[in-house]
Amino acid sequence: MHYIYKWLICLVTGAFFIACTSSSSDKPTYIAGEIFNPNTNYITITKNDSLVDTVYLNKNNKFNYVFKDKPHGLYTFWHYPESQFFYIEPGDSLLFRLNTLEFDESLMFSGDGAVQNNFLNEMFLLNENNNNLIFSYYKIPPQKFANLTDSVKTQRQIKLAKLAKNHGFCEEFFQFADKTILYEYYDMRERYSFLLHRYMPRLTRHIPTNFYDYRKEANFNDSTLMSHYTYQRFLDNYIKNKSIENCKNTPTQNCFSLSSVANLKKRIEISDSIFSDKQLKEQFIKRFAIQGLTFSETPTEIQDILRLSRKSFTDSNKIKEITALAQMQEHLLPGKSITNIQLLNSTGETVNVVEKFKKPIISFNWSIKSSAHYKAQHKLIHSLREKYPEIVFMGINIDIGDIKSWQTLTENIGFNPEYEYQLKDNGIDKKLYQHYLNKVLFINKKGIVWKNTIQLNDPYLEQHILAFLNH
Repeated sequence: MHYIYKWLICLVTGAFFIACTSSSSDKPTYIAGEIFNPNTNYITITKNDSLVDTVYLNKNNKFNYVFKDKPHGLYTFWHYPESQFFYIEPGDSLLFRLNTLEFDESLMFSGDGAVQNNFLNEMFLLNENNNNLIFSYYKIPPQKFANLTDSVKTQRQIKLAKLAKNHGFCEEFFQFADKTILYEYYDMRERYSFLLHRYMPRLTRHIPTNFYDYRKEANFNDSTLMSHYTYQRFLDNYIKNKSIENCKNTPTQNCFSLSSVANLKKRIEISDSIFSDKQLKEQFIKRFAIQGLTFSETPTEIQDILRLSRKSFTDSNKIKEITALAQMQEHLLPGKSITNIQLLNSTGETVNVVEKFKKPIISFNWSIKSSAHYKAQHKLIHSLREKYPEIVFMGINIDIGDIKSWQTLTENIGFNPEYEYQLKDNGIDKKLYQHYLNKVLFINKKGIVWKNTIQLNDPYLEQHILAFLNH
C-alpha cells in the first residue's frame, strides 16, 4: 500500500501548482454560517492561540465575517465551550453549519475550501475513534500493532492523494493534511507505548527495533501545526513517555504517577530541551508548571516549579501568572488554615463555613460556564453525601462577582443551598481559580487542610475519603 500511495503522489503533483497559481487571491476571504442551538451570541476566531476577531450572531443565529488581511493556514473557530479548526486560503468563501448538541459530528463545510475542511473534519472524527482502537488493541504484540498503524496511515494517505487529484489541492494544503495524518500515526504509537509499558510490561521486550524510528522524523517546532490538536497531542504524549523513560533510572519513584511534582518537573525540563519555538515552549511549560503548582504539597516543591518555569519564560505576563498561582497554592498546602477564606451563601451573606459546620469538609469547585462538568460533579457528590453523612461536601462556585447567575442556576437546578457557596472577591485574579476546577480539598473540622492533591475523578477517591475519616 505504501507504493500505491507513492504512485498517487506522482499523479497529483502536477495538479498542485496549477491549482495554486490559478486561485484568485484578489477576492475577499470570508467565513459565514449558521449555528443551531447556540450557547452564546458570538463566535471567536483565533490563530495560534492569538485572537483574530469576535463575530456576533444575528437574530437568525447566522454570522458573516470578512478577513481584513489575506489569511492563510490553520485557524480555530470557537463557540464556547466548543472549538474546531479550519484551513483557509486567500479568496476562499467558507460556509459553516453546525448544531451545538452534536458539535463535532454535525459540523459541515460548503463553498470554496469545503472539500479540504470536510476531509480534515473527517480525519478529526476518525482520530477520536482511534482512542477506542488504542484501548482495544494495546494488549496485542507490538509488531501486530505496528502493522495496524501502518495500514491506517496508508489508507488515509491514499484517500488524501485521490482527493488532491480530483480537486486540485494546493501543494501547501496537501503537505499540511499529510502531516496531520503522520502525526496521528506517531501519536497512536506513543499512546500504545504508554499503555504497554504501564499495563503489559512483559510485551515490551518484543517492541521492534524500528518501532520508534518516526521520532527521528518528527518536527518538534512546526509552526504550521502549532494549534492542531493531533500535533499537540503527539507532543504531549511524547514528552510524557520520555519523562517515564528517564524516571526508570530512579527506582524509588512511581514513574507512572503523572501528577507527581517530580514527573511534572521532568516534563518541564524536556519541553525546555526539545522546543526552540518560543510559543510552543512557553505553552507546554506553562501547562506543566500550572499542574506542578496545583499538585505541590510543600513550599520546596512550589519553589522548584517556579525556578524551572521562570528560567524558560520570556513573557512577563506568564511569569506574573505563575507567581500569583504559586502564592495562592501556598495558602492551600497541608497544615494551612482556610478559616480566613470568605464565602457567600445563597442569600449573599458572608459566612465562615468552618464555624458553621464544625465537621470535616470536602470542598469542590465549579463554574456556571461548564454545564456538563458541574452536572457530573454534583451527581457524584450527591451519592457521596449519602454514603458519608459525617462529612460536609461543599460546592464552591468560582464565578466571582456573578452572584445573580449563580443564585438563579442553583435554584433552577435544585442544588441544596445548605452546601453551595460562592467565592467572595478577594482581589485575586479570577482566572487563577479555573486551575482548581477538578481539585477537591480535604479540610478537618478545625479548618486545617489535610490533603490538597486529589481530583474529583480520582479512581481512588473513596479510599482517600476513608483515610480522611480515620486520620
